[in-house]
Amino acid sequence: MIEINLLQAYQKRRRSPLLVVTSCLVTFLLLICAVLWWQTATLERELEQLETEREQLNSESEMKENEEMKEEISQLEQQIEQIEETSYDVTPIVQILVSLLPNEGEMTSFQLISQTIEMNVDVNSLSSAADYLRNVEEEESFSDIRLLSITQDGSIYHAVYQVDFQVRGNQDETE
Repeated sequence: MIEINLLQAYQKRRRSPLLVVTSCLVTFLLLICAVLWWQTATLERELEQLETEREQLNSESEMKENEEMKEEISQLEQQIEQIEETSYDVTPIVQILVSLLPNEGEMTSFQLISQTIEMNVDVNSLSSAADYLRNVEEEESFSDIRLLSITQDGSIYHAVYQVDFQVRGNQDETE
């Protein structure tokens, strides 16, 4: 009997170390690529979420700024209305004060604070300073006048007066 074996004899093949190292490196590189791809995808999703949050914060910030701006505008409008309601023309009041000055008198400075005028007047004599005080006291437009100080500089007397006045309706008292 003759035996014919059609199967090849099993021989152990020797794998070359180069093939093993190469396949390990390729597998390692594929694994690194997969990890990098996964990290990139994760970072892109996080970036999209952050951009969405930033847009929401920007819109909320703009809304808040708009509300604050509207509130500020409202406050300013109220202040303007209040100022317009309480504002008055002081020109007639100053004209009265100047017209009451003695002939040799001169108003050198003028300061308006609320409904009080503080002014410096130069006159030639103490009696002129007293006459001016009396003339202003007699004027109906003014509620109070005080002589705060008087100093002498040579032949000139520098008098500082404080005058309170009342504003009635459309400055009826001064017109």
